[in-house]
Amino acid sequence: MAPTPAGEAFVQRGRLMMAQADDLLQELRHQRDGESRRIRLASNTSAMDALTEFLASTMSRFPDLHVALEETTSTEVARRVRDGGADLGVVSVPPRDPGLSV
Repeated sequence: MAPTPAGEAFVQRGRLMMAQADDLLQELRHQRDGESRRIRLASNTSAMDALTEFLASTMSRFPDLHVALEETTSTEVARRVRDGGADLGVVSVPPRDPGLSV
């Protein structure tokens, strides 16, 4: 059995999200082991639902971690990450911004 094109796109996107979550956890471990324990996270409204469970799990694993979460538009999320106003940005569809890598 093979997935439909939509199913394959979903799987690929899911794999990317899982890899990004692994990268984030690795970064959090580095933060825990000596650097700042505060992360400024900007997210668009659509991505907020997906973050709830992930943040709850992450914060239970890293109890000293403080996440400052702000909900805004995708364009504003990109601007804040690019300009240093947020450490991390989560959006459902990344805006085109030559100053950021996705």
